[in-house]
Amino acid sequence: MILKNLPVFLNMENKKVLVVGGGNAALIKIKKLIDFDCDVTVISNDFLIDILEFKNIKIIKKDFEEKDIEGFFLVVAAAESNVNKFVYECAKNKNIFCSVSGGDIKGDFIFPAHKKNDRLTVALSTDGAYPALAKKLCSKIDVSLGDRINFFEEKRKFVIKNVSDKNLKKKILSEIIDDDVIYSENYIEKTENILKRYFYE
Repeated sequence: MILKNLPVFLNMENKKVLVVGGGNAALIKIKKLIDFDCDVTVISNDFLIDILEFKNIKIIKKDFEEKDIEGFFLVVAAAESNVNKFVYECAKNKNIFCSVSGGDIKGDFIFPAHKKNDRLTVALSTDGAYPALAKKLCSKIDVSLGDRINFFEEKRKFVIKNVSDKNLKKKILSEIIDDDVIYSENYIEKTENILKRYFYE
């Protein structure tokens, strides 16, 4: 069955996320969550040293209980399959979205392969069919162009502020993000030449 996952970017800053598990599956998810400034709590009886070395997460050494799920925005089940099943059922009863690592339970959301810099985030998924392939394809995407976003954001605001005609505005904005412009080493000069043609000639 092909999953119908909706691609959504959530603002996760300071959102409370519970991770159940202390092994490699949990470690992978924790790294991703920390990257997006989540407030992470991890529950398990045993932890990898790498997990214990994180300074900005809460570690609780115990067996998971249903009451542990209270107050969390998202839950990640990354333990043994029987524990994951119990965690998922608890989350479902509380209407909390839960991601499940491995096993037959698909969970409510997945962690796609992603790359990011300060201004650009790209995510890619095979809907669980071949995660390693998604990771490989994502690795080939160049996010270095994100460094140019501040420049193009400034020019976009300029055009929006100074052009009232809807069709002309769309035309100019399309020209300045043409492949020949955004991928060029001389993207600044080419963009300025386009704007000069419309505003200064």
